[in-house]
Amino acid sequence: MTVVSEALGWTAAACVVGLHLPQVWRTVVHGRSEGVPAARAWVAIGVSLVWLGYGLFGGGLVQVVLNGTCLVLNALLLRRLVPGRRHAVAGSVLTALAAAGVIAVGSTAGMLALGVVGAVVGTVVYLPQLLALRTATEVDGVSALSLWLQGVSGSCWIGYGVLRDEVVVWSPNVAVLLVTAWTLALLRLRRTAPEPLPSLSG
Repeated sequence: MTVVSEALGWTAAACVVGLHLPQVWRTVVHGRSEGVPAARAWVAIGVSLVWLGYGLFGGGLVQVVLNGTCLVLNALLLRRLVPGRRHAVAGSVLTALAAAGVIAVGSTAGMLALGVVGAVVGTVVYLPQLLALRTATEVDGVSALSLWLQGVSGSCWIGYGVLRDEVVVWSPNVAVLLVTAWTLALLRLRRTAPEPLPSLSG
């Protein structure tokens, strides 16, 4: 059982890292950011901080490796997505406060408390992208491959959490699967929507 759960955990971690790479490639390397909100990366950094703390306070090596890597990848995304200096400063301050909060909670209440926080914030980590797609007209910057890997990783985390009896790990990923399916449906709808007719006025 332990071997299976560890295999699922590392598979999920690989998928999570993998789901970031197409988006980093499109946005950081090629500068394609249409439809990709900066809030997506800020929220991902906050969630990664919580789960990194969970791993460091006893949640396992897979959490430490995964979330340390995600912090780096989302920091790279923010270099392209942040609209201005004021936004960058505000986000950095909030991130520093989140890191201090993780240390405080982990030191006083331990791993389980961080897991509960992680489960709560983990249910909203992918909402910014979904919300952005509800109103976006240009979605060329959004990677469908990232979204599919997101779904696979959520499935693996559910298996990992169930086998290790970690409710805080598997429960938020049920919501992740639902949000991912909805996001993929919206992305397909936006990409297949007919082009608006040119105006005849003027």
